[in-house]
Amino acid sequence: MTDSATCTDISLALGESMGGTAPAALGWVLLEQKGAWGAKALTESGLDQDVGAELERRAKALGLKALLVKPPGRDPSKGRTVFLASSIQDASFVEELEIGDPAEILELDLAPLARGELTGAGALADAPLYLVCTNGKRDACCSRLGRAVARSLASARPGRVWECSHIGGHRFAANVVCLPEGLCYGRVQPGNAALLAEEHEAGRVVLELLRGRSAFPPAVQAAEHFLRAHGRVGAGERISLIQVDDGRTTFDLPGGQRLSVDVAEAEGPVRPASCGAEPEASARFKLISIAEH
Repeated sequence: MTDSATCTDISLALGESMGGTAPAALGWVLLEQKGAWGAKALTESGLDQDVGAELERRAKALGLKALLVKPPGRDPSKGRTVFLASSIQDASFVEELEIGDPAEILELDLAPLARGELTGAGALADAPLYLVCTNGKRDACCSRLGRAVARSLASARPGRVWECSHIGGHRFAANVVCLPEGLCYGRVQPGNAALLAEEHEAGRVVLELLRGRSAFPPAVQAAEHFLRAHGRVGAGERISLIQVDDGRTTFDLPGGQRLSVDVAEAEGPVRPASCGAEPEASARFKLISIAEH
């Protein structure tokens, strides 16, 4: 590996697993903000710093993720588009509204999102949204790889794709989030972005690109990944989380089957978490067992 290798190059060369790496978020608060974003976008952009900091604080306290968004290759709207999304299983939705002053977002009650309940602040979206991280000031890979994917996806799904600020996991760029479900994918390329959208809209997951479901804890994300990788549930089959108990996750599967998946944390490859960072040991999950519950 050369000194000029990027964090994405290194992660891919080392075969770093993506299963169980989706950012933790019960829901999402997205605020349109044109122009350049800094490494900490909510407080380092054209957005008022106090507004950005307070929005971030409120979202984090509720288990939500607040991001800035902008439309790829299109002029921003006259106002500012806001999306409020719940990614809780069986209670997922996206509400859309327009505001004039960005400070108006602080007048919204975000607590219902964390419970999988409508806020009533906006109209329900009738189609999926796709977020592509392009926050180059946080990591150059996100800009270099993300923008090409955003353009490709936007041409396939016009009006439903938004560039977004940092979601986590630069080394897996390009990163795509499918809303409302909160399905997070990594290592997406311009050539497979449209196929990813087609599969998502058909109710199927693309396992080789899947990082996890944001509303699931990392160990549960990994458990789902192992279930699918070992052929215990198909790409288009839904699973329902029943309980999590000391590393064991129990799911209901189609047909009334119930399976328990035991996973454990293990040490992964030594790699930089982002470009320019010092190499460090990564964490991964290993499968212990899959058994009838």
